Amino acid sequence: MNAVTTVESYLARMKEWESKHRARTRSEQYKSDDAYRESQKSESKKELLDIFQEFVEDGANNRLSESRLSILAVSSPSEFSQVIINSEETNKQAIIYTKQLDGFEEHFKFTLKSSQGEWKISKLAVSLDGVKWEARRSL
Repeated sequence: MNAVTTVESYLARMKEWESKHRARTRSEQYKSDDAYRESQKSESKKELLDIFQEFVEDGANNRLSESRLSILAVSSPSEFSQVIINSEETNKQAIIYTKQLDGFEEHFKFTLKSSQGEWKISKLAVSLDGVKWEARRSL
């Protein structure tokens, strides 16, 4: 899988996870049954861990993963509805630029590193205009 395909796959998996987790949190049983709510949170966290292990450098141990894993945040519209607008790739590093399709229409800059033939997300930056970038603390 090349770097662009890696980011596309990551975004698709996260969008799917976000939709599934949002549906879980809106159920009456989730709202009223503490044991059920904890089991659903545990399931959502496990699914998220699997995604991070596949797509993020150092998986759940990456600083970018920690925040999402602790609060299981979702947004509406999905922040993972993004389109790739540019990419720069060398043998060991790639930078993939995306733009959010809905909501704030933010720009994202994914930095990936290649290790043992696999591309993994190592950094994420965000921009409102695609020019001035700020490091993002969470995936």
